[in-house]
Amino acid sequence: MKKTIFALSILAMMFASPSDVMAQSLLRRVANAAKSTVEGAVQGAVTGALSGKTKTAAAATTQQTTTPQPAAESETVTWETDEVSEYDYAASLASSEWVDGYYFSTTDANRTGEYDSQDNPILRIKQPNIHFNNSLDVLKALPALPTAKQIVNDVDNKAADVLINFELAYQEYYARKMQERMEFNMKMASVLQQMPAGRPANQDAASLMPMTKDFLDKVMAEAKRRGLNLQTMTEAQSAQVTAAVMSKEFGIPEAEMVKLVAMAQTNPNGAMATLKQKYPAAAKKMGLMQAETAGIQKKLSPEAEKFIDLLEEVNTLFSDEELQQAIMKFQKVMSELEAYARELQAQWPTSDTYAKLNAMERELDAKTEAYMQAHGTSYNDEAPEVWVEGRKAQNALINAYNERIAELWRAKVQTYVDTYKPYAQRIAEAEDRLASAVKTLKAEDLADQYYTYAEVINLFGEVTISQIYDLPSTAMNAPRVSNVPEQWMP
Repeated sequence: MKKTIFALSILAMMFASPSDVMAQSLLRRVANAAKSTVEGAVQGAVTGALSGKTKTAAAATTQQTTTPQPAAESETVTWETDEVSEYDYAASLASSEWVDGYYFSTTDANRTGEYDSQDNPILRIKQPNIHFNNSLDVLKALPALPTAKQIVNDVDNKAADVLINFELAYQEYYARKMQERMEFNMKMASVLQQMPAGRPANQDAASLMPMTKDFLDKVMAEAKRRGLNLQTMTEAQSAQVTAAVMSKEFGIPEAEMVKLVAMAQTNPNGAMATLKQKYPAAAKKMGLMQAETAGIQKKLSPEAEKFIDLLEEVNTLFSDEELQQAIMKFQKVMSELEAYARELQAQWPTSDTYAKLNAMERELDAKTEAYMQAHGTSYNDEAPEVWVEGRKAQNALINAYNERIAELWRAKVQTYVDTYKPYAQRIAEAEDRLASAVKTLKAEDLADQYYTYAEVINLFGEVTISQIYDLPSTAMNAPRVSNVPEQWMP
């Protein structure tokens, strides 16, 4: 949209006069005449990026990350849990499936296991110890990934408490944000209803300016004919297209029109004077278009001017090809992590730990049987110390293996945080700038731009990378081998 507005600004400068220095800003609002075309293109680009149906999406490839393999582990092979021999004890300790949230979730980690009189779960942490004012605050507070030891055994709940507090604070912020947005929309609806009767609404500009709309349609059609993208064409290309259409519409040689357009960018009054002197018929036609826009012109406050500029700037965010590709790739993160989890799980049956556990269990079975025969006990009695110590030794081996896997898993998750956090930062900054700008406007000025503002805000929901906030918890769900019991009940 910014490039389209640039073309309109050139036309506006041709309209300018000492008594109408706001023409450029005012004509920017004429962009509503091309509103459905431009915003449709933006919307389509964003939707396409999310669904993977754009050319860019089709051509994009998922980012590959190189992650080191476990030390002292053998070649990966496919393993099925139902292929368990008599002493394939280790096979029963792992799964070939992985689901995010199976080993850890903030909801489960926050429960004490007890219930109140209303049968509601009693929580360990009821209120967060941090609070967020905007999306930037949320991103700044994104927890560091837990260590491999914490992933395997967060014995002191330090990692869990950090993740729980972050999740509760985010939920609190999001609920407040939705409430504030609802109240804001209700306030704007009231302001719009109380606006003076007969005052044209922003979205009706096209119907009130048929000549201007026709000209703008031709500018966009010419850009399309030349194979230019309205969202990405350069200022030089925009000026060339505008000059070409003006030349044809006003009967002015294109070379002369190019000079006038260039002059208009630095000396609009001089450009208009030259036009009147050399091409009076063209000046008259342009004057008619100027008169057409005069009916809806409204002097804008400096704050409103800055807000319009910001809306245009933010709008370009949604057509940024790099950001679109990042969003599209980010949608694949969980499926990629699921595949990586299966890859790590498949290493278990060929690992040294797997073979050692089977050998340890065979030896432990023999020692336990010998103990029972020597002491006249059975499995109906308390577990002997030799069995307890043997199982503790097995768990030490399992935990060491799980920590190696957790380190690899943590490194994989960290690559996603490092890759996508800068894009989340761009989105959060834009959202925060808009929120701050809104607070500087009078209700009447904001009402003029309300529909455009609402559309931009709605697009934020489609370009979000908010799933990045779940990655620290996902790190806690590294695939692992289950620990073995260290006691049995007689």
